[in-house]
Amino acid sequence: MRERLATRKVVFGDTVVSIFNAECSDLETELKLTHRICWRIGSFQNKIVFIGGFVEGGDNPWSSRVDLMDPST
Repeated sequence: MRERLATRKVVFGDTVVSIFNAECSDLETELKLTHRICWRIGSFQNKIVFIGGFVEGGDNPWSSRVDLMDPST
């Protein structure tokens, strides 16, 4: 299992996630999640976990919404 650094930034209401290689020397993948703000991002095995975001049309950092994504797809 490889560990990777993932960073998050918000650009015009979209969450942009940058995933770096194991050495943190090159950007491996950049994901743009349109109209979605994720407050916490973590990794679990080969998945990326997004926690929080919009609830009922509003930005809610305490949301319990959790989504998983496989960055290799």
